[in-house]
Amino acid sequence: MSDLNTLKKGPTIIEQSICLFETFLLQPDLALLVRHLGINLSWRDSELFPESQIPSVLQPDGLVVLSLAKNLNSLSLAGVASWIWEPEMAKLREAMFKMKLVRLQVPFLYDPHIEEACVWPGDEVDWDGDLSDEIRKLLQAQPLLEEFRLSDPSISYKTSASLRLKHADVPRLKSSQATPLLAMAFFLVADRLERLNLVIDTDWDDGFLSDMETKSASIKPFVRYFTIQVQYSDQWLWNNLVKIFALFPKTEELLVAINHVEPVKHFFEKVGTNIYALPSIRHFEVQFQTRYPETPKILEVGKHSLVEYKTACPTLETVVDPAKRLWTFRYNHQGSGDFEPWLVGPLIRERLEQGRTFQPQKEATHNFEPEQVIDQPAQLQNRNVLDLPNELLLRVVSLLPTTSIPNLMVNRSLQSVCEQGLYRYISLPRHPRRSIRLLETFLLRPDLALLVHHLEINFSWRYPGLFLPSQIPSVLHPDGLEALCLAQNLQSLSLAGVADWIWEPDMAKFREAIFKMKLVRLEVPVIDDPHNEYECVIYEDSDGEEQAAGGEGNWGGDLGNEIRNLLQAQPLLEEFKLSDSQISDTTVESLQATLKTSDVPRLKSLQAVPEVAMAFLQVAPQLESLDLMIRDWDNTLLSEMENNSATIKLSIRRFTIRVRYSDKWLWNNLAMVFSLFPGTEELSVTINSLTTREGVEPANYFFRKVRDSVYVLPSLRSLEVKFETPYPQTPGTREVEIQPMIDCKAACPMLETVVDPERRLWTFRPDGQVLAGFVAHLVGPLMEERLNLGKDLSAPEEAIHRGV
Repeated sequence: MSDLNTLKKGPTIIEQSICLFETFLLQPDLALLVRHLGINLSWRDSELFPESQIPSVLQPDGLVVLSLAKNLNSLSLAGVASWIWEPEMAKLREAMFKMKLVRLQVPFLYDPHIEEACVWPGDEVDWDGDLSDEIRKLLQAQPLLEEFRLSDPSISYKTSASLRLKHADVPRLKSSQATPLLAMAFFLVADRLERLNLVIDTDWDDGFLSDMETKSASIKPFVRYFTIQVQYSDQWLWNNLVKIFALFPKTEELLVAINHVEPVKHFFEKVGTNIYALPSIRHFEVQFQTRYPETPKILEVGKHSLVEYKTACPTLETVVDPAKRLWTFRYNHQGSGDFEPWLVGPLIRERLEQGRTFQPQKEATHNFEPEQVIDQPAQLQNRNVLDLPNELLLRVVSLLPTTSIPNLMVNRSLQSVCEQGLYRYISLPRHPRRSIRLLETFLLRPDLALLVHHLEINFSWRYPGLFLPSQIPSVLHPDGLEALCLAQNLQSLSLAGVADWIWEPDMAKFREAIFKMKLVRLEVPVIDDPHNEYECVIYEDSDGEEQAAGGEGNWGGDLGNEIRNLLQAQPLLEEFKLSDSQISDTTVESLQATLKTSDVPRLKSLQAVPEVAMAFLQVAPQLESLDLMIRDWDNTLLSEMENNSATIKLSIRRFTIRVRYSDKWLWNNLAMVFSLFPGTEELSVTINSLTTREGVEPANYFFRKVRDSVYVLPSLRSLEVKFETPYPQTPGTREVEIQPMIDCKAACPMLETVVDPERRLWTFRPDGQVLAGFVAHLVGPLMEERLNLGKDLSAPEEAIHRGV
């Protein structure tokens, strides 16, 4: 019920839309369940449907019924083309403006500025307004909008050219579908745009391409999903297709839709020979729109073309051909090439068959035939798991416990895939000796180092006194940088056990190596701030004992400036975690005074203490996930957070906060802290309790505190409450009551899931005995993968003594 897509043509679907509205009136609780709605409102036209065919409860326009779907976040309105500007449609616009939409589609827009435009033949238009201004008002009324689809190519030049948008009109826009001319109005202001769909409206030429290049410069690195619709007759475009692809060189998924009536092979090869301009492409799809799909061989393409595309773009993983078949690649051990195409099978598109109609046909149910799909070739039968492409085998291996993967490596055919599964994600933040062994492995097997994408490593062995020189392999001296630099495909890095690498003069080469990496995620678990009175950092060695490193120094630099240098060296950075709470006021003031948007152009996720976070809030327009570390709150801190977070107030969707159980001010003002980010959809609250066994306050007490405060988050969909205590086994410590969960649902109607302190997932379903009521339903405990490596490796001397 959450996804109702009745956006189809024909009187039957229109009648179904009427029936749906009647259902909403009879059962308003069902209307509250709808999240996505595609509906046809053409029944509102008296020439199509006489009033006698429209239920009186829906007259004159059915707006009262549409307003019952209060939890809508995705809407597509078909059959009504002038609602954006028509004076008589003011009430419909008003109802739309009150919605909190994430996705909005306008399939057809009647532009009164086109001379021959008319809704129906014979209609006359006498409106002297500005359609572009009305479109902007629509966008301004939807601050949560992430996807906007203006699918109609019949938009006048006057409307497209006069559309003057500001960043505040589309603060969260990530996906846009429009004509190229209209899309250019979004390029300069939608700094979060990552998905672009250009619909056909006119033939391209050099001047048009030049305008696109100029106006798309600011989002050039950010568009990852690019769709373009092409006329088969547009010769200029086919001859310059590589230039169009080069507009968005970071594209990872490309879709080209071609309108034609002849065999597709020629056009498929035309597209494929130009994708070399997209070095990051992973998925490539060509759709062929023809009125004669059954013509023999019209949708066939050659396998050799697929191999050529993979050779031109090594990152290419999957291709969907015009026959809607999914292809991937696997290593060719027998042929001369490195890869061979492998047919996964036909795509199965989900079809939403609406069974209820206004005047149902009796034989409809009996005559219904499921949509036929292409049978898989006989060559796909009688194959074992080893015949699957490496990409699918890797997916299977990734689901296994880490400790089980080595058991599969006895099979030579699986060894390569298992190595990828083992080395793609490595987490050793508390294992300095295992970290040493890993770096040795990189030196012995550089090919394995290239497989690592995520690395959490411990460098505490570098500090004199923590490890004897004899325990450090000579090949790693002096700092292990040579080995670390072999991991050239790293995207995510966390450096534990080394606290002064950002600023220490002796660590200049270490910084230089990090600066050369192209990271998407970076975590700094601990930082030795030289501006603090005490610089000594406490580490836990591999035997669980605390050791001290560092000491007093006389460095006269600016740590805030060094952090900024680090950020500037990582233009692709999307997630930054500065977990250490011991950041000095001097460093905070430096960051707040100097940090700029150009330092963090793609930052989406941040973890830091509130004071450090405030330095980012004003300069990171794409920020959508915020994790605030423990800090004692007061009125001053809250006021500063309010002032600094004003520009991204509605952009934060995932909000995490860590709270001390003893922070009475925060518990009494939790709602005010939550209201800093009213657009939050996912909320996580971690309660830290360090009391004695007898003094442990049950989690239920704190859970009720959270319940009493979530009412300020109307868009909340997921709530998680964690409880950290040294005594988790104390009876009743993590237990919570069911009623507070139901209260959370009542306060936040969009709430879908709750994770309680016992790590159990709850959801909600309608209460059959109470109108518009809900009951909590236990889905089960969360299954969280744990990297069970046990303790760190023993020191070499200990191993010899034990006879190992």
